[in-house]
Amino acid sequence: MIQAGPFAVLVTALVGIPLILLATYSFRHSTFLGVGGGPTLEQYEVVFKDGSTIRLILRTFGVAVVVAVLVTALAFVIAYALTFRLRGRRALVGLGVVVATGFAAFLVRIFAWSSILGNNGLVNKSLEGLGLIHSPLHFLFLSYFAVGVTMTYLYLPLAVLVMFNSMQKIARHTVEASRDLGAGRWRTLAAVVVPQARFGIIATFSLSAILACGDYVTPRLVGGPRGITIGADIEDLALGAGDLPGAAALALSTVAAALVLALVLLLLWRVTRSARRSGAHRIESFAARLGPRLPTVRRSLSVPITMVLLVYLTVPTLLVILFSLSGGSTTGLPIPGLTARWYSQVIHQPGFSTALHGSLVVASVAVVFATAIGVPVAFALARAGRRTSRILWSLVVIPFAMPPVLLGSALLITAGETGIQLGIAFTIVVHVMLLVSEIVVIVFARLQGMEPHLVEAARDLGASVVRALRTVTVPILLPAIVGAMLLAVAFSLDELFVTTFTIGPDNTLPIWLFGQARRGFTPGIDALGVMLLVGTLGAFALAVTVARKSVLGEGAA
Repeated sequence: MIQAGPFAVLVTALVGIPLILLATYSFRHSTFLGVGGGPTLEQYEVVFKDGSTIRLILRTFGVAVVVAVLVTALAFVIAYALTFRLRGRRALVGLGVVVATGFAAFLVRIFAWSSILGNNGLVNKSLEGLGLIHSPLHFLFLSYFAVGVTMTYLYLPLAVLVMFNSMQKIARHTVEASRDLGAGRWRTLAAVVVPQARFGIIATFSLSAILACGDYVTPRLVGGPRGITIGADIEDLALGAGDLPGAAALALSTVAAALVLALVLLLLWRVTRSARRSGAHRIESFAARLGPRLPTVRRSLSVPITMVLLVYLTVPTLLVILFSLSGGSTTGLPIPGLTARWYSQVIHQPGFSTALHGSLVVASVAVVFATAIGVPVAFALARAGRRTSRILWSLVVIPFAMPPVLLGSALLITAGETGIQLGIAFTIVVHVMLLVSEIVVIVFARLQGMEPHLVEAARDLGASVVRALRTVTVPILLPAIVGAMLLAVAFSLDELFVTTFTIGPDNTLPIWLFGQARRGFTPGIDALGVMLLVGTLGAFALAVTVARKSVLGEGAA
């Protein structure tokens, strides 16, 4: 636990204390010049008595539930195909597309859907070309429809990875036994696969719903006034109006509702676990009755559906690249010609060089400190007992389990209350906390796969603890550490949600790009997005190249 001490202090200082301050602020008055005394229930009265706020919360949860259902269903299909239907290189390529899409710059993926759903976007122009419509379908863009479609696309890669990991734990012989005993595809799916993957299903649904509730960037860019969500409202209260008590009360109310949803799902999972046999019999009985009514499928539908979904993940990013080369002054179809002038123009815009410098400083410094803290935490996890391990994993997961808008608001309040100056330095400290989790997961995975007899042999041959660490452990771990650092760089360069609240008067590239996009989409914005995409994917690809043998092992590589 001593090795994890610095990280525990960091999480306490940047998560525990800020949450306490956030809770106290929600019971204070909001004044013109700042924050008044308390305690008072004024802020919660505004939340629960204002009909427009209640309707906004309900609409947000409606969007979140729809997005979570779609993401969970699509992720299940892709993960099932990658686990049970695709083999060898095809499965590796499919998983690579999912991972690469997930690591693509967040704003680039949002820009992609503005190019698809906009009035001059791919959908409207294609329908007009086919003669099906004579004017753009305005509901496609700047609406809840656009928000839901874009969020589904954004969260799907992460959901696939969660679901895929869950399905790796399914005993393959149970699926084969079901088919050998005469069960069809639908019955095997309902009675064997779904019960064993239920934890992944619940986790995917909960994660997607929480992310959708706290996302304030997507509604700003593709939702417009007709597609605002509670996350965007919290961000506007905290950063736009400066109403920190109101933002705190609204954020805590939203999180409380999300926790109730998560609690219900957790109870549902425990009930299904405690009644595993009876539940399995019910599912099997239902599948037996439903099976004859479903069409007989000679070939699995999961593979062609997965191929379509992989194209769905890839095409939007390709469109961003295409529109970045447009010779026109607006993003959309038709494209009057191809040119690369936007790439040179955007890098000469005021503020670009400052934002780029800020991103590079934050990423480089934060990764160094996160590695120095994260590697000892990984060692502590590898040697810890069950109870200590649970505590350490909780510390690792907490920063990512919180909605970013909640964490950002809490950090903003903490900075104001303690006199911490917003800017690059404070953002670096916050990024260190966020990056430690990624580094811990990758280094811990390598430690788990490392043969313990190598260190024991070195000690038996007379090497000291320090020498065994320097000559045996560190060389084996070095590829994993380098790969983890490169992945952390990619994440830091793309982080937008929490950085918005901590960067203050300074700037980073995603923040600057977000500000430019809020004024309107242009090919120059797409060009900058492509450059950010190349940077993040380049770091990711280099990380995979360096670390894949270390983390996955020679056979898997």
